[in-house]
Amino acid sequence: EKGDIPSVLARVDDKRGTPSVALSVCTLTIIALCVSGSYLFLAAMGGATRVLVYLITAAATLKLRSPKYKDLLGPSNINMTGGPLLPSMVIALCLFLLTGLSLSSFFAVAVALMTGGLFYLFNVQKQSRSHEKSLS
Repeated sequence: EKGDIPSVLARVDDKRGTPSVALSVCTLTIIALCVSGSYLFLAAMGGATRVLVYLITAAATLKLRSPKYKDLLGPSNINMTGGPLLPSMVIALCLFLLTGLSLSSFFAVAVALMTGGLFYLFNVQKQSRSHEKSLS
């Protein structure tokens, strides 16, 4: 819809109204992961991914609550008890939990993050190029 994923994956099937290519890619990826790894490895990857999401959310909370963004975002309607203490504790706990990852799990999560980052960078460049073309 906004060009966040490659257009071939975003294409919606006229007959069914579903993103058939994206569903097929996800299905094949899941099958490949299930066949290639053990259940414990996949569970560790899933857990590590969730911990990373919590860590990023806590870091974003600290960043967006800083005085630098007060004028941009306006006053918050939510009062956090303890201010920056709670997100800081969450970050520390997440980092502690991530130290328990095996090297192979850490590597797999890092590869997944880099792949997602490359998709993101590709789409940012693509959107900036299309924005530049629309201005000229």
